[in-house]
Amino acid sequence: MPWVRLHGIKAYYDMPSLLYNFSSIKQSFNLVPSLLVQLQDYALGQAKDDFLEISAKPAKDITIEDKEFILSNFFNCNWETMIKPYPRFWQLLLKRGMVIDEYRVKESVVRFNTQDFLDLQIWFNLTWFGYNSRKKKPDIYELFRKGQFFKETDKYIILDKQQEIIKEVIPLYAKLAEQQQIEITTSPFYHPILPLLIDSDFAKRPIPEVRLPQRFQYPEDALWHLKEAVELHKEIFGKIPQGLWPSEGSVCPELIPIISELGIKWAATDEGILFHSLAGYDNKDALFYPYVVEYEGAKVNMVFRDHGLSDLFGFVYYRNQPHQAAEDFFSHLHNIKNNWQSGKKPLLLNIILDGENPWEYYSDGGEALLTEVYERLSNSTDFKTTTVSDYLKEFPPTESIANLYTGSWINQNFDIWIGGAEENAGWDLLGQTRSFLTRRLKERKDLSDEAVRKAWEAIHAAEGSDWFWWYGEHFSSAYSFEFDRLFREYLSQVYRFLGEEVPESLKSPIKRLRKVVPPIEPKGFIHPVLDGRLTQFYEWSGAGYFETKTAGGAMYQGGGKIKTIYYGFDVDSLYFRFEADEEDFSRWSQDQEIYLYLLNSRPYFLTFSPAAKGKGFYYRLYMGRPDNRALVGEFNSINIYKFIELAVSFKSLSFNVGDEIRLVVEVRDKGLVQERYPSVGYLAIIVPDENFEQIHWQV
Repeated sequence: MPWVRLHGIKAYYDMPSLLYNFSSIKQSFNLVPSLLVQLQDYALGQAKDDFLEISAKPAKDITIEDKEFILSNFFNCNWETMIKPYPRFWQLLLKRGMVIDEYRVKESVVRFNTQDFLDLQIWFNLTWFGYNSRKKKPDIYELFRKGQFFKETDKYIILDKQQEIIKEVIPLYAKLAEQQQIEITTSPFYHPILPLLIDSDFAKRPIPEVRLPQRFQYPEDALWHLKEAVELHKEIFGKIPQGLWPSEGSVCPELIPIISELGIKWAATDEGILFHSLAGYDNKDALFYPYVVEYEGAKVNMVFRDHGLSDLFGFVYYRNQPHQAAEDFFSHLHNIKNNWQSGKKPLLLNIILDGENPWEYYSDGGEALLTEVYERLSNSTDFKTTTVSDYLKEFPPTESIANLYTGSWINQNFDIWIGGAEENAGWDLLGQTRSFLTRRLKERKDLSDEAVRKAWEAIHAAEGSDWFWWYGEHFSSAYSFEFDRLFREYLSQVYRFLGEEVPESLKSPIKRLRKVVPPIEPKGFIHPVLDGRLTQFYEWSGAGYFETKTAGGAMYQGGGKIKTIYYGFDVDSLYFRFEADEEDFSRWSQDQEIYLYLLNSRPYFLTFSPAAKGKGFYYRLYMGRPDNRALVGEFNSINIYKFIELAVSFKSLSFNVGDEIRLVVEVRDKGLVQERYPSVGYLAIIVPDENFEQIHWQV
């Protein structure tokens, strides 16, 4: 995967480079050890990734397979901010097609000539350069200006500059830390969910009813990840870290002695953990102070993230003008200062968010917003930036927590990483492989130290949280199935390093594209009045019901544009009802459309814009897929008021009684797919006959 390399020339470099211009601003950066190792490998020229190797090939020499890979993968960045602003890159995307499957990729190869592929090789690598790279590397700036008709020599300039910048990343953080402008903190080595390594049954604490895999209970592994993290940090930065961001803000009381034993002075997590830990405590400024967390005689200081303000930077401000966003941010700061200042000591406000992912959504990588925020903070007499360690030295905690809540920074539980069928299958394979390794090491004395070391390394890598992030329905990625393969490959390596046969259970994917079963499936005929409102209470009572969740890429976020989907039928028609996440659809623009797919051996889809409501409101029904379609007709069996209701006559569709229809809904903006429901998989209905209700009732 190329993401360390590409983030390395963007946010990993931009953030400290920009901060370097504001000497009075102090900030903390958390650098995950496994990330640092990869950055070192790239800096030394030792790291390889498929994207880099294909990028380096002369365009005239790339194979058909390389071309298919490029067309499938070299548009995987934020289209709005990293493709659309560059005419040539956008032209190449339009030439390939917005939505494309494996079959269409093979077809589209012939439409691209050698210059097209060269320009695409270059643009995918060029667009990731952040604002500071463009300023500090004149060659890169000039290539942005050139824009097209690139030469092979241009490509090698880009790849050389990538490595050059990555070489500067870690030394830049180290220099800022040496100047005491930043504090560098650490995380467990391979980014595991530490409470689940200590005991996977801890997942029952926040959700008692959760269904869990076979118990995974290895506190020694949690200690390994933290101990190795501390040692690598000391090796690179010359001292042990004072602070810890436990992966995904995941904490439990049993973690405190492990952290304390290693000399780490403080840890951070989310405000939700604090409020659960202080249940019944109603001091309104509780969030703005550090605490001493105690367990079995061990103590660690802990600070808590302001969830709302942090998420404004991650999910909201990029939609607004930088000055407006900065104004909003400072209005929140003044509100906190004016309403929650207790006078005991300065409030400590912790804004904690992903250091790389949010900035891809900003048109300028976040430069204008961060610059204005830094400038205003530099000149402020009301607010002062600090590192957590500096604050704790001057204002040690006076409050304590004796019963730390167990959970993560997402909903204060662990259901992203455990509890679903796919997540549990992953944990079972991890646990089985971990037990196998332990048994074999006791039984066999012929294994070399190197084989044993590599086997343990593979286990620890497989314990990382991000493999489980992509299992289940919470999040989707173009690479979900590749992450699944890599996870199982790490476990397979354990057997190979020991000279053992890899079990069949590791050869089959865990991740599957499958039917999504909603809370309520259709159970009877419905006959709704298509007026966009609830005409009478029971008109949708026999319908299926699906509550949507946004398919997060790499970050957690709340709901999407559509909140709920109702779907059902009678003998003659299919019926659908869409409810907006907001009060209604009045804020949708003309560019935003809903695509409803009715998939079978003969696929159909229909499309309409909610903003086009009014006299003559209709939807278009097509046979085929968006890139190869035939218009069936325009139909006015649709209405919008509070929500959207529509009907599709079975006479318009070439389906037979008993056929399964797979339902998928997309929200598109100017043709770009913004959201998909379900995020992974599909809803399904069976084409009914007149006996459906009788059969269902008997069942």
